[in-house]
Amino acid sequence: MSGTKQARGFTLITAVFMIATQAVAQGAPGGHATGPTEVGVMTLTTQDVPYIVTLPGRAVAYEQTDIRPRVNG
Repeated sequence: MSGTKQARGFTLITAVFMIATQAVAQGAPGGHATGPTEVGVMTLTTQDVPYIVTLPGRAVAYEQTDIRPRVNG
């Protein structure tokens, strides 16, 4: 790498680090957590679940015949 590419990379890494630390610091005064986070609670139960599989496809006959008259008419 040339000197300018290294300087650009260092500048980019420094800028990203500063933005990340600023976002964390603005989250709460002093950079500490504000307390427990509220979460939802679910009660699990066992139950039967139907197992249905729908597959796309086309039915094709194994053998095929044509019915034609023997006389015109």
